[in-house]
Amino acid sequence: MPRLRTLDRISAPAKAVTYAFLVLVGVTMVLPFLWMVATALKPTSQVDKLSWVPYREYFTLNGRQVEIQGAKLPVAPGRYRVLIRGDGPRGGQRVEVSSNQLTAFADREDRFAWQDAQTGQTYDVSIDAILEPQVYEVGYMATDVAAADVLDWDALWRRIAEARDAERPGPDGKPTVWTAFDAPPADEKAQAHVLAALNAVLARRDLYETGPWEATPLFLEAKRLKDMGLTKIPEAQVRGFNRYVLAAAWPEALSRARTEVRETDILRRVSPRWENFPRCITRSEVFGRAFINSIVIAAIVTAGQLLTCSLAAFAFARLEFRGRDVLFLGYMATLMIPGAVTMVPLFVILKAIPDLLNAAFATDFFSASLYFIYAAGGAAARTMREFYLGKVVGLDSYFAMIVPGLFSAYGTFMLRQFFLSLPRDLEDAAFIDGCSLLGVWRNVALPLSLPALATLGIFTFMGSWRSFLWPLVVTSTPDMQPVFVMLSSFQGVTATEWNLMMAGTLMVVAPMIAVFLFGQRFFIEGIQLGGVKE
Repeated sequence: MPRLRTLDRISAPAKAVTYAFLVLVGVTMVLPFLWMVATALKPTSQVDKLSWVPYREYFTLNGRQVEIQGAKLPVAPGRYRVLIRGDGPRGGQRVEVSSNQLTAFADREDRFAWQDAQTGQTYDVSIDAILEPQVYEVGYMATDVAAADVLDWDALWRRIAEARDAERPGPDGKPTVWTAFDAPPADEKAQAHVLAALNAVLARRDLYETGPWEATPLFLEAKRLKDMGLTKIPEAQVRGFNRYVLAAAWPEALSRARTEVRETDILRRVSPRWENFPRCITRSEVFGRAFINSIVIAAIVTAGQLLTCSLAAFAFARLEFRGRDVLFLGYMATLMIPGAVTMVPLFVILKAIPDLLNAAFATDFFSASLYFIYAAGGAAARTMREFYLGKVVGLDSYFAMIVPGLFSAYGTFMLRQFFLSLPRDLEDAAFIDGCSLLGVWRNVALPLSLPALATLGIFTFMGSWRSFLWPLVVTSTPDMQPVFVMLSSFQGVTATEWNLMMAGTLMVVAPMIAVFLFGQRFFIEGIQLGGVKE
């Protein structure tokens, strides 16, 4: 008894170590799949970051969550005090008054808004994107204009359009383009007009994108504001931008301009990018066609293997003929030959088959291309379209991808072992009832072998679905490629969008996962019974 207690003490830690090792191996094996799922739901900017969960970065601005990327950010919260009404400088298009994307007021209660003269819709002043955890607010002046005071944008734009451009020496002695226009008197409403005028000046791309503006400090500052990102603009540059623009538009505003820079904490929330999946589908023109090809190939190969392997296995298990065992050993020997060894001879044979058949039957049919022609569109605009079906036989055909996989030595071996375990009394009874040998195979052997057939079918479907090398060798047109070959086109020469590739991979492996989950109860039963001989 003491000896048994000692063994019990040893066996418990041994079991714990064994289970821990198995769990560790299981986690290690599932990590690549989890990485694939996580990457498929990430944006491109997060693919290389050490994070398993896709997220969005945001910060809090006056109690409101503002996303770092891809969001419209109000520059300054508060109630609307100034409205600019009109059809806009470009004939009714929506105009964001803050064209320079950095306009705000020193008084947070006041702000500009754009009101469409036709619809009355009011649009928010916004910044298109914030790239870093900093908020830059450029405050010019405060206004006390009531909401009822409406500014006429069209009249203001006409005044700006009639402005006079001239080159003057700037504060640093370099030539600067100054835009002069008639400003209203210096009252509160005039200040609002001037702020709108500044935005109108910046909206005149015909001035600062061509001509002398390309070499002036004003253009350079504006370009930095547009292209370099907000956090890359030092405060001194922002002040310089204000100096040039305000001095050009209204010298008195220069003394009232100020710049405020404020930092905030970055927060994160889980945010999967489900849009990666439709982006993946639309990226490749043949994505849907590749799925159709894989479904057709996998379905025919699976059905073909179940038929050929079950017939061969039943013959090896029940028929008595000379050389049966030697022939069966020859079948098993083919399992030791790598597929790469037979790939080149098989390729040469498939390449020569069309010419051989054409010569034998005196026709060109076997090297022709097949098309399925169908009508698309409504009755009023019906058009005829072609669906390429590949060659009749040979390379770049369904024949080349299906026929080599219609037989499996492993499937024959597994089903033979299963048939050997079936009781012969049932077959003898079927013979007495008048069944032929094929009748016994169809009515007795196959119904009793459903677990083994399901196991072989699942193995065959998964192997055919994930086939890559052979379809890559025998296909030459994108329309004939299955999904895994098509997926390789997502990898670019200089860069690869791994999130889209993983999204495509997840969609491609989903049918295999579904088939495995559907038929997993047959695996153990089929394999165990296939290895037992009565």
